[in-house]
Amino acid sequence: MISKKQIFDVIKTKDSICFSFSSTMGNIDEVCEQTTGYLRATIQDIEKQLFPINLVIREGLTNAVRHGNACDPAKLVKFMLTVKANATLSLMIE
Repeated sequence: MISKKQIFDVIKTKDSICFSFSSTMGNIDEVCEQTTGYLRATIQDIEKQLFPINLVIREGLTNAVRHGNACDPAKLVKFMLTVKANATLSLMIE
């Protein structure tokens, strides 16, 4: 069986982190890990909010991978987290 190349791209800016990745459950772990690091570096005193933030992200991405893309690694999931004024977060999952 020929394995297909998986995609995992990340773009970080001062105000956002953006991912485009193949629909696999393993990629969700990497997105959460990198997002946590980004938030720690971007927002002071974020530590207490990281668990609920990661829970929301993980649930949304899991739904996209499992239900939206049927765990098909040939299909992509796009995720963007934007930090707005007063450390307000905006999430987008496609």
